[in-house]
Amino acid sequence: MTGGLAILLSVITCFVVFEPHLGYPGLTFLACAIALVVVGQLDDLWDLHWSWRIAAQSGAAIAMMVFAGVMATRLQDVFGFMGSNMGLFAVPFTIFIVVGVINALNMCDGVDGLAGTLSLVSLSLFTGFALYAGDTMLAERLLTVVGALLGFLFWNLRFPWQSHARVFLGNGGSMLLGFIIAWVAVRGTHDPLHPVSPVLGPWTIALPWSTASC
Repeated sequence: MTGGLAILLSVITCFVVFEPHLGYPGLTFLACAIALVVVGQLDDLWDLHWSWRIAAQSGAAIAMMVFAGVMATRLQDVFGFMGSNMGLFAVPFTIFIVVGVINALNMCDGVDGLAGTLSLVSLSLFTGFALYAGDTMLAERLLTVVGALLGFLFWNLRFPWQSHARVFLGNGGSMLLGFIIAWVAVRGTHDPLHPVSPVLGPWTIALPWSTASC
């Protein structure tokens, strides 16, 4: 189950090379990503109780809000009507998003290449949204993950010359990708400098995953 670890190392390397002076958001992201991969790897080895995984995911969501300021504070017309500021409900709602996306992707990780390709579609769409909104820094970071995913999928998908997958995501990999998608979904739709409608977040995630379940 080294796929998630390889993707994490690729992301860390790119951060260190191209952005050596990380602020609180970048350090928080890397710390949460490393913690989730470690917990996922331990779960793959020793089958941890589910409460440990949920605790790690919730802790990552809380750190994301407290130290990086990434929080779902408004819904606008996600549910078909204009929503106002969520106030105190933003905290549990953000935790719900992070935990929900991580576990949704984890449940998709049962077929070779499925979780990886779903993540690739979602992150590619978010990259396009970031470029459209003028957030080139976010787009560059997402392209790093997209590139790492393409490298992983080369060994995880089946080809005429490759009858079975040689590398797997594991729980560490699925938790990492789910966290990245959740972070970007919240960050991309609640950035006052580069606003993207919150409506796009759920659709970007739901469309590829609902197609895969058909």
